[in-house]
Amino acid sequence: MINSSIAQENNVTLSGGYAFGNIEDISEGTTGWRINAIYEYIGMNEHLSHGLSLGYIRTEGTLDGVLGTADSKFEAGHWPIYYAPKYSFLNSESTFRPFVKGALGMHFSDYNITGPFGGDIDTGDTGFYGGLGAGINLNFGELVLINLEYEWAYLSNSWYRDGFMNSVMLGIGFKF
Repeated sequence: MINSSIAQENNVTLSGGYAFGNIEDISEGTTGWRINAIYEYIGMNEHLSHGLSLGYIRTEGTLDGVLGTADSKFEAGHWPIYYAPKYSFLNSESTFRPFVKGALGMHFSDYNITGPFGGDIDTGDTGFYGGLGAGINLNFGELVLINLEYEWAYLSNSWYRDGFMNSVMLGIGFKF
């Protein structure tokens, strides 16, 4: 007989996909890509899981020209690290598992701005990362799952304020 109070399920999911953001002073928003890894702990037949996520987001866009000058190219890379609680509407034995999740942590960012007159600015910063997401896990057997999710996140730090990042990702997970 299994003691369900100590039984658990763990999984690791690797995802990748499209990222787009709205960062202050960027004229048309930024677009790019994202990769992500998450480790999750789920109690046996529980709906709530606890995760730790690490990822990389790379985007680029155009800065508005100042006083009639040409626009500048803006590139940004972000390393978000965050706690990711997830609520699955069905238990871990279900094949189809829709979920909602949160994201609460920090990010490390680097920025490169290439000006129209050959001037470059390279800098980095650290700040708050928080967001919400929703998606679906499809279980294939006892050990593999496919993950499809959307995540909206708010990034803030001293260099740019009110940065919003959106990600659509597809991934594969392994249960153990």
